[in-house]
Amino acid sequence: MIVVEYTEIAKSRGKLYACENQLYIQHSIKKGVRYLKCINEDCTATAKVIDSSLHAVRPHNQHDDQNVEIERLQVLERCRKRAASSSTDTLRAI
Repeated sequence: MIVVEYTEIAKSRGKLYACENQLYIQHSIKKGVRYLKCINEDCTATAKVIDSSLHAVRPHNQHDDQNVEIERLQVLERCRKRAASSSTDTLRAI
């Protein structure tokens, strides 16, 4: 099992987890452990988050990295936070 750092990205009603240019989504939570799976439907990669550390359980299949999507989601998250903190600017102006 490989332990790596990750970042959480807020998306609609949940969070995505970015790690090594790949995106995971939460599958379930059991006894305080978050079980994740790759957002690519053809990929069988799984991981779990224990004590703020991501543990890769099953590796990714050969598919493109998701760096462009990760960057897009991070920019969108920053824009939303900025819009929420500024009461005068509209999201379009940001």
